[in-house]
Amino acid sequence: MQLRAEGMKVQEIAKILKVSRITISIWTKKFKEKGLEELKSKKQQGNRRNIRNIRIQEEKNF
Repeated sequence: MQLRAEGMKVQEIAKILKVSRITISIWTKKFKEKGLEELKSKKQQGNRRNIRNIRIQEEKNF
């Protein structure tokens, strides 16, 4: 969510994290509506990446 807040485009974030643009859009919407806890609390479907792994990946790319 930090990358979105910094103005990075959904497509760029999706490429970095190796997820679909739709996934990034869904995560962004959930974050705006209910905050970070909403993203952390639910078991994700499909690719079993969790928010911690995504955060680590974001940090590696900087």
